Amino acid sequence: MPTTLKSLCTDNHNPFKLTLQAGANSFRNAISWCYVFEDEYLVRYLHGSELVVTTCVQQQNDPGWLMHIVELLADHKAAGIIVNTGDYIEEVPQDVLDYCDEKELPLLTMPWEITSRIWSAPSVLPSSMRHMIVSFMTMPCGMP
Repeated sequence: MPTTLKSLCTDNHNPFKLTLQAGANSFRNAISWCYVFEDEYLVRYLHGSELVVTTCVQQQNDPGWLMHIVELLADHKAAGIIVNTGDYIEEVPQDVLDYCDEKELPLLTMPWEITSRIWSAPSVLPSSMRHMIVSFMTMPCGMP
């Protein structure tokens, strides 16, 4: 059974404290891969159904950065985006949420404190998601 956005929120009692903010009509999207995404460089590797996780570190210098990224993700048929809130971005701007609803791109938020827990206790991840993240993190640079 493929990992879906919904399963990330419901399996193991939602260990990521994910909250669906927009794009509810596509909440059951299957996830083919997972990328940590902090600039638009990786967009060329998207083929559809990827889940993108971002801290929005670029949003500090460019208030339109997140909107630009969700536009790219919608164009590339991403499964969804998780925005790590609390350090670089406190909340997702309403225009971004409206756009995600319009394009049916699920946008979820995850509190900042969860980031360290994910890397220190990977067993909370579904096995298929652990495999995707470990595979991605161990790839040679520049090779998706």
